[in-house]
Amino acid sequence: MIEQLAEMPTYEAYKDSGVEWLGEIPAYWNIKRLKYEANVVLGKMLCTENKGNYQLKPYLKSKNIQWLNVDISSTDEMWFSPSEIELYRLMHGDLILSEGGEVGKTCIWNNELDECYIQNSAHKITFSKENNSRFFLYLFFITGKIGLFDSIVNRVSIAHLTKEKLTNIHFLFPPLFEQTAIAAFLDCKTAQIDQAVAIKEQQIALLKERKQILIQNAVTRGLDPNVPMRNSGVEWIGKIPEHWELITLKRIVYFIQTGPFGAELHAHDYVENGTPLINPKHMKEGNIIPDATCSVDNNTLLRLKKYQLANGDLIMARRGELGRCAVVSTKEHGWLCGTGSIVIRLKHDYFNVKYFFRIISGRGVAEVLGLDSVGSTMDNLNTAIVGNLVLPMPNMEEQTAIVTHIETQSAKIDQAIAIQQQQIDKLKEYKATLINSAVTGKVRISDAVQLEGVR
Repeated sequence: MIEQLAEMPTYEAYKDSGVEWLGEIPAYWNIKRLKYEANVVLGKMLCTENKGNYQLKPYLKSKNIQWLNVDISSTDEMWFSPSEIELYRLMHGDLILSEGGEVGKTCIWNNELDECYIQNSAHKITFSKENNSRFFLYLFFITGKIGLFDSIVNRVSIAHLTKEKLTNIHFLFPPLFEQTAIAAFLDCKTAQIDQAVAIKEQQIALLKERKQILIQNAVTRGLDPNVPMRNSGVEWIGKIPEHWELITLKRIVYFIQTGPFGAELHAHDYVENGTPLINPKHMKEGNIIPDATCSVDNNTLLRLKKYQLANGDLIMARRGELGRCAVVSTKEHGWLCGTGSIVIRLKHDYFNVKYFFRIISGRGVAEVLGLDSVGSTMDNLNTAIVGNLVLPMPNMEEQTAIVTHIETQSAKIDQAIAIQQQQIDKLKEYKATLINSAVTGKVRISDAVQLEGVR
């Protein structure tokens, strides 16, 4: 793909742009501050009441802005005065740029709603008629990806890209006909790349689904397709081998314990690079990834000693993404169960913890836990709910064989997923390189369009 770029035509003459990140540009392209070619409006501060003759209107904020595309799946409403309606209304072709959060993130408004406005976490950018806003959509994409927007923001606690700083940035201004040709070319090419990425993402989703089915069948039906089966009486389990048992989790553990909460652990107890506390966000695909800022010193560790993890423990989320869990290894031995977690210590003489990890992390258990959880705003688990889980239990020899089978087959699927992800990464890299080359004049798109056409 990169080779294709090398074969594209270039301009006859270039000049030094005087802007470090742009380097050399086509000799007849101009460099101007944004304020000379566009009107920039910072959105309206949130207004939750009618102050007289106001109208309730939908608006966009930073979370609605995605790179190159707007997300209108969730929009809120607030009150606007008649003059504000004129000032803050989005018109077709306006760019919407994030003022905070991931500063500079830019999308374009294509009348996705009949009427919409902006809140003060976003800037509305309206270009003069001598410019094509879709060209600048792509130029801003590259400007953001190289970190230019982020490098000039005001920082106190949260980054803010002010109107003054935004409007004083120097941007490239090719002639309108070239802006239009470049935008049309990139519309076509990025759509093709996005479609290829979407296909590969679907393939990854199918591979992950295949992996889930593999695990579910192995932990509930075993490895012998010819063994006699019986109905388990448990909906998510279905049929199990006739010689397997059904047990409640509490029968096979030394203890089930939630992490410290309330007065046991305060914000001032946290230090950097101490003994890690493990919360749900630290469990990723069965692995424990600690955060150096989520840890405690030795005094707090001694006080919370009863919450220490041991090699072979199963730690799981008790809120949020139920079913997220990991097996504690020798590396994590002595770390602490966090507030959002539950630790399960199995009787290892009879049970393979990796087998139960596969059951607990499966879709069936997650659905059961979601139904049984407590809490009005977020699902929460307690030790009783976890202890009463009904699970299929083969003998130790079968548990070990099942774990080996799952790990072997899962590794093959994970490798296939990794290959697809590498291809996605390469496509996204090519997309960024293509956009950069086009909007900065490294390749001559007006000629390229004539040579191959934009379909």
